[in-house]
Amino acid sequence: MLISAAVLATVVLVSTPSANAQSNTARTWTLTQENAGLAVFPKCTLRVAVFQQQASIEIGCAHLKSSPPLADLHARRELSRRELDAFIELSNGSDLYGGGHTGKVGPPYGSGSRLETLTVFCCDRNEVVVLVTTGNPTFEKDGPRRRLLGQLDAWCAELKTVAEQRARASAK
Repeated sequence: MLISAAVLATVVLVSTPSANAQSNTARTWTLTQENAGLAVFPKCTLRVAVFQQQASIEIGCAHLKSSPPLADLHARRELSRRELDAFIELSNGSDLYGGGHTGKVGPPYGSGSRLETLTVFCCDRNEVVVLVTTGNPTFEKDGPRRRLLGQLDAWCAELKTVAEQRARASAK
């Protein structure tokens, strides 16, 4: 089943006593994937939240109007301290405020092309930065940015699989 359409990933980190957590302020990472072509689930939202020693990831996907109608997808799981620390380390090492914000979308936009952006509010800054990850060499070459994006994509795929299995089981 074709699912990958639009993904919105939000990561919220709030005051955690971890060696890698460097501030008491909230931090957010929002990954948005938009496919211009037809996809079964044009919008998915992945949220990773941390609050008082508890961390979780959660995804919800809304479907296109279809016949017969498809159920929306939803799944959630706890995030381990190890996963959280690794993610914070990748984010800190990615220098997301340090340039490399632009990318390219294959022409013409609208015929199956994909646009992916990463919106970030973190790193003890009172600023928001938006990075285009599609066609952006800073996310394509091996390094922390590529691994950070890979982790967000992996969590999204993991939870989509769980949500699809639940949807199939409940349809029986």
